[in-house]
Amino acid sequence: MKDYNVYLFDFDGCLVDSLESMEYIYLSAFEKVGLKAKKEEVIGYMREPLDKTFLDRGGKIEDYPEFVKWIIFYLDDKKSILATKLFDDTLKIIDFLKKKNKKIGIITSNSTKHVLEVLEHLNIDKNIFDVIVAYDSTKKHKPDPDPVLKGLELLNAQANNEAVYVGDALDDMKAGKGAGIDTILIDRFGDHNDYKETKIVSLMELVK
Repeated sequence: MKDYNVYLFDFDGCLVDSLESMEYIYLSAFEKVGLKAKKEEVIGYMREPLDKTFLDRGGKIEDYPEFVKWIIFYLDDKKSILATKLFDDTLKIIDFLKKKNKKIGIITSNSTKHVLEVLEHLNIDKNIFDVIVAYDSTKKHKPDPDPVLKGLELLNAQANNEAVYVGDALDDMKAGKGAGIDTILIDRFGDHNDYKETKIVSLMELVK
């Protein structure tokens, strides 16, 4: 695998297993606005923009702010924090990259508050990451490249072969490519069999 100076990671589904947490959040929020959502579809919700998730499932544009309010409410619920788990390879890859003096960062569509609370719950020092760019850090969001570009700017890194963005969604790949850097799709559960570009099933493959 190619060696980089900067490794940027998506958060949910990449560094942390938040499926159980997101099932609680999405199903609860949809119920609050009078819509039904399917538990088995939540992993798909996590990989697309929130407004698309809402509108594609029958939501009305005028009701979207109310839906967002409930998403934030349940994100901040202690139950959702406690339901988030760490993938077995996360600390291993972070430790390896830090020992190699690599810069590492999080680029996520989740909120800064939620990310920090999850890291605290998992006993991970937030300062181990050189940068955290969340939903509230930029005006535009993935698949727009702005969050990735913001991370590169904060790290004083160039949008070239110096950096790579690793994520579990096709929107992550679009954001990274739009920012002009390499991308790697982590397909832990075999959901992207048709994806023909660089793909891994474990973060430890980044250093093989």
